[in-house]
Amino acid sequence: MMGLSKFISGASLIACLIFSTQANAQCENVLDSARFEKLLVEVQKHDFDDGKLQSIEQVGNGSCYQVEQVIQLLGQFSFEEDRISLIKVLWTRIKDKSRLEEILAVFEFESSKKEVRKFIAEFK
Repeated sequence: MMGLSKFISGASLIACLIFSTQANAQCENVLDSARFEKLLVEVQKHDFDDGKLQSIEQVGNGSCYQVEQVIQLLGQFSFEEDRISLIKVLWTRIKDKSRLEEILAVFEFESSKKEVRKFIAEFK
């Protein structure tokens, strides 16, 4: 199975980040419970992580996420590298970035946590 990091080409990842930065600079449009549940149902319809990410991009397009919602979404992904890819796509749309440690707790490997931290440091 192809991981999301390979699925998301560098150009499309950059496009996602640019769009999410421009559309949600202040991150005011947080998904309410009903819309998030709809998104979660759509994500759970997919067996493979690439389909899950597409659902998040389509259904959650233009929305921001609470940390608890991000943690739930991360739990839907099978592979660590795909969770990292999800964070890279959602980072600009996370409402309370100061709670990063709660998000990192989802990752099993220290190397994954390090990669996420590195991405965030480079993103600033």
